[in-house]
Amino acid sequence: DLTSPGLDAMLSSLESKGVMIKGEWAKGKTRVFMRTAQNLQLEAHREQALDSVARVAQKWIRRHLAWSKFQYWLRIIRSLHAAIKSREEEALTESVNQTGELPHGGTTLPVAREARKLLAIVQEENRLLKLVSGAIESKNLSSLHSAIKAAASASNPPAKLANLISKAKALAADIEAEMAILDGLKAAVHDKSLPKLTDFISKAAAKVSRLSY
Repeated sequence: DLTSPGLDAMLSSLESKGVMIKGEWAKGKTRVFMRTAQNLQLEAHREQALDSVARVAQKWIRRHLAWSKFQYWLRIIRSLHAAIKSREEEALTESVNQTGELPHGGTTLPVAREARKLLAIVQEENRLLKLVSGAIESKNLSSLHSAIKAAASASNPPAKLANLISKAKALAADIEAEMAILDGLKAAVHDKSLPKLTDFISKAAAKVSRLSY
Protein backbone atom coordinates (compact mmCIF):
# COMPACT_ATOMS: atom_id res chain seq x y z
CA ASP A 1 0.00 0.00 0.00
CA LEU A 2 2.02 2.95 -1.33
CA THR A 3 -0.27 5.48 0.36
CA SER A 4 0.40 4.20 3.89
CA PRO A 5 2.40 6.77 5.95
CA GLY A 6 3.80 4.14 8.34
CA LEU A 7 3.86 0.52 9.44
CA ASP A 8 0.71 0.62 11.57
CA ALA A 9 -1.27 2.24 8.77
CA MET A 10 0.05 -0.36 6.30
CA LEU A 11 -0.87 -3.27 8.59
CA SER A 12 -4.35 -1.81 9.06
CA SER A 13 -4.76 -1.34 5.30
CA LEU A 14 -3.57 -4.87 4.53
CA GLU A 15 -5.94 -6.26 7.16
CA SER A 16 -8.87 -4.33 5.70
CA LYS A 17 -8.02 -5.83 2.27
CA GLY A 18 -8.04 -9.32 3.74
CA VAL A 19 -4.36 -9.86 3.13
CA MET A 20 -3.39 -9.88 6.82
CA ILE A 21 -5.67 -12.23 8.82
CA LYS A 22 -6.26 -11.58 12.53
CA GLY A 23 -4.67 -14.22 14.69
CA GLU A 24 -2.18 -15.14 11.97
CA TRP A 25 0.26 -12.34 12.77
CA ALA A 26 1.40 -10.11 15.64
CA LYS A 27 3.43 -6.94 15.87
CA GLY A 28 6.38 -6.95 18.24
CA LYS A 29 8.73 -4.11 19.20
CA THR A 30 10.99 -4.42 16.17
CA ARG A 31 9.35 -7.11 14.02
CA VAL A 32 6.06 -8.38 12.72
CA PHE A 33 5.63 -12.08 13.43
CA MET A 34 3.38 -14.22 11.24
CA ARG A 35 2.53 -17.83 10.56
CA THR A 36 3.86 -19.57 7.46
CA ALA A 37 0.52 -19.41 5.60
CA GLN A 38 0.22 -15.70 6.42
CA ASN A 39 3.77 -15.09 5.23
CA LEU A 40 3.08 -16.88 1.92
CA GLN A 41 -0.13 -14.90 1.43
CA LEU A 42 1.72 -11.62 2.10
CA GLU A 43 4.47 -12.61 -0.37
CA ALA A 44 1.86 -13.40 -3.03
CA HIS A 45 0.18 -10.03 -2.42
CA ARG A 46 3.57 -8.32 -2.66
CA GLU A 47 4.23 -9.93 -6.05
CA GLN A 48 0.81 -8.76 -7.29
CA ALA A 49 1.51 -5.25 -6.01
CA LEU A 50 4.92 -5.16 -7.71
CA ASP A 51 3.34 -6.41 -10.95
CA SER A 52 0.80 -3.59 -10.77
CA VAL A 53 3.49 -1.00 -10.11
CA ALA A 54 5.59 -2.42 -12.96
CA ARG A 55 2.63 -2.13 -15.33
CA VAL A 56 2.16 1.53 -14.39
CA ALA A 57 5.89 2.20 -14.81
CA GLN A 58 5.91 0.44 -18.19
CA LYS A 59 2.88 2.43 -19.33
CA TRP A 60 4.60 5.75 -18.57
CA ILE A 61 7.92 4.60 -20.02
CA ARG A 62 6.21 3.50 -23.24
CA ARG A 63 4.34 6.81 -23.34
CA HIS A 64 7.60 8.71 -22.89
CA LEU A 65 9.37 6.64 -25.58
CA ALA A 66 6.46 7.10 -28.00
CA TRP A 67 6.37 10.85 -27.35
CA SER A 68 10.17 11.13 -27.78
CA LYS A 69 9.98 9.21 -31.06
CA PHE A 70 7.13 11.42 -32.26
CA GLN A 71 9.13 14.55 -31.43
CA TYR A 72 12.10 13.08 -33.31
CA TRP A 73 9.91 12.47 -36.36
CA LEU A 74 8.68 16.07 -36.17
CA ARG A 75 12.29 17.31 -36.13
CA ILE A 76 13.04 15.25 -39.25
CA ILE A 77 9.97 16.66 -41.03
CA ARG A 78 10.93 20.22 -40.04
CA SER A 79 14.47 19.60 -41.33
CA LEU A 80 13.01 18.39 -44.65
CA HIS A 81 11.00 21.61 -45.02
CA ALA A 82 14.05 23.72 -44.10
CA ALA A 83 16.29 21.81 -46.54
CA ILE A 84 13.78 22.23 -49.38
CA LYS A 85 13.63 25.95 -48.64
CA SER A 86 17.43 26.30 -48.53
CA ARG A 87 17.95 24.21 -51.69
CA GLU A 88 21.40 23.23 -50.35
CA GLU A 89 22.71 19.80 -51.36
CA GLU A 90 24.30 19.05 -47.97
CA ALA A 91 21.15 19.92 -46.02
CA LEU A 92 18.96 17.95 -48.44
CA THR A 93 21.23 14.90 -48.29
CA GLU A 94 21.27 14.91 -44.49
CA SER A 95 17.50 15.32 -44.14
CA VAL A 96 16.72 12.72 -46.84
CA ASN A 97 19.05 10.22 -45.13
CA GLN A 98 17.06 10.70 -41.93
CA THR A 99 13.76 9.76 -43.60
CA GLY A 100 14.63 6.10 -43.03
CA GLU A 101 13.77 6.72 -39.37
CA LEU A 102 10.21 7.76 -40.28
CA PRO A 103 7.31 5.28 -40.50
CA HIS A 104 7.48 3.37 -43.82
CA GLY A 105 10.78 5.11 -44.52
CA GLY A 106 8.90 8.37 -45.16
CA THR A 107 7.58 7.05 -48.48
CA THR A 108 4.03 8.12 -47.59
CA LEU A 109 5.02 11.72 -46.80
CA PRO A 110 4.76 14.24 -49.68
CA VAL A 111 7.50 16.40 -48.13
CA ALA A 112 9.91 13.42 -48.12
CA ARG A 113 9.15 12.64 -51.76
CA GLU A 114 9.61 16.31 -52.67
CA ALA A 115 12.95 16.45 -50.84
CA ARG A 116 14.24 13.34 -52.65
CA LYS A 117 13.20 14.73 -56.02
CA LEU A 118 14.76 18.13 -55.28
CA LEU A 119 17.98 16.48 -54.07
CA ALA A 120 18.39 14.71 -57.42
CA ILE A 121 17.84 18.01 -59.24
CA VAL A 122 20.28 19.94 -57.03
CA GLN A 123 22.92 17.21 -57.34
CA GLU A 124 22.68 17.39 -61.13
CA GLU A 125 22.83 21.20 -61.06
CA ASN A 126 25.93 21.11 -58.86
CA ARG A 127 27.53 18.56 -61.18
CA LEU A 128 26.91 20.89 -64.12
CA LEU A 129 28.22 23.87 -62.14
CA LYS A 130 31.50 22.03 -61.50
CA LEU A 131 31.67 20.91 -65.12
CA VAL A 132 31.14 24.41 -66.54
CA SER A 133 33.42 26.04 -63.94
CA GLY A 134 36.18 23.56 -64.77
CA ALA A 135 35.80 24.21 -68.49
CA ILE A 136 35.97 27.98 -67.96
CA GLU A 137 39.06 27.59 -65.78
CA SER A 138 40.78 25.37 -68.35
CA LYS A 139 39.94 27.75 -71.25
CA ASN A 140 39.81 24.69 -73.46
CA LEU A 141 37.44 25.12 -76.42
CA SER A 142 36.50 21.44 -76.62
CA SER A 143 35.79 21.31 -72.87
CA LEU A 144 33.73 24.49 -73.10
CA HIS A 145 31.58 23.12 -75.92
CA SER A 146 31.05 19.83 -74.06
CA ALA A 147 30.13 21.63 -70.83
CA ILE A 148 27.75 24.01 -72.61
CA LYS A 149 26.06 21.08 -74.36
CA ALA A 150 25.72 19.14 -71.09
CA ALA A 151 24.38 22.21 -69.24
CA ALA A 152 21.74 22.68 -71.94
CA SER A 153 20.01 19.57 -70.51
CA ALA A 154 18.99 21.55 -67.40
CA SER A 155 15.36 22.50 -68.03
CA ASN A 156 15.21 25.34 -65.53
CA PRO A 157 18.78 26.14 -64.41
CA PRO A 158 19.29 28.35 -61.33
CA ALA A 159 20.67 31.84 -61.83
CA LYS A 160 24.21 30.81 -60.85
CA LEU A 161 24.32 28.05 -63.48
CA ALA A 162 22.68 30.26 -66.13
CA ASN A 163 25.32 32.95 -65.53
CA LEU A 164 28.13 30.42 -65.80
CA ILE A 165 26.69 29.06 -69.06
CA SER A 166 26.58 32.61 -70.49
CA LYS A 167 30.17 33.16 -69.36
CA ALA A 168 31.25 29.86 -70.94
CA LYS A 169 29.55 30.77 -74.23
CA ALA A 170 31.19 34.19 -74.27
CA LEU A 171 34.59 32.63 -73.54
CA ALA A 172 34.12 30.03 -76.28
CA ALA A 173 33.19 32.79 -78.73
CA ASP A 174 36.30 34.78 -77.73
CA ILE A 175 38.56 31.76 -78.19
CA GLU A 176 36.99 30.94 -81.57
CA ALA A 177 37.44 34.56 -82.70
CA GLU A 178 41.06 34.50 -81.54
CA MET A 179 41.68 31.22 -83.38
CA ALA A 180 40.12 32.71 -86.54
CA ILE A 181 42.44 35.72 -86.30
CA LEU A 182 45.48 33.45 -85.78
CA ASP A 183 44.48 31.31 -88.77
CA GLY A 184 44.00 34.48 -90.81
CA LEU A 185 47.43 35.80 -89.81
CA LYS A 186 49.06 32.48 -90.73
CA ALA A 187 47.31 32.46 -94.10
CA ALA A 188 48.31 36.09 -94.73
CA VAL A 189 51.96 35.32 -93.90
CA HIS A 190 51.85 32.27 -96.12
CA ASP A 191 50.32 34.29 -98.97
CA LYS A 192 52.64 37.23 -98.26
CA SER A 193 49.62 39.49 -98.59
CA LEU A 194 50.19 42.88 -97.00
CA PRO A 195 46.50 43.92 -97.09
CA LYS A 196 45.51 40.70 -95.34
CA LEU A 197 48.30 41.06 -92.80
CA THR A 198 47.28 44.65 -92.08
CA ASP A 199 43.63 43.63 -91.76
CA PHE A 200 44.27 40.74 -89.35
CA ILE A 201 46.84 42.69 -87.32
CA SER A 202 44.17 45.35 -86.88
CA LYS A 203 41.63 42.71 -85.86
CA ALA A 204 44.13 41.22 -83.41
CA ALA A 205 44.80 44.61 -81.83
CA ALA A 206 41.09 45.27 -81.48
CA LYS A 207 40.61 41.81 -79.99
CA VAL A 208 43.34 42.35 -77.42
CA SER A 209 41.86 45.71 -76.41
CA ARG A 210 38.50 44.13 -75.53
CA LEU A 211 39.71 40.70 -74.37
CA SER A 212 37.17 39.28 -71.93
CA TYR A 213 39.31 36.56 -70.30
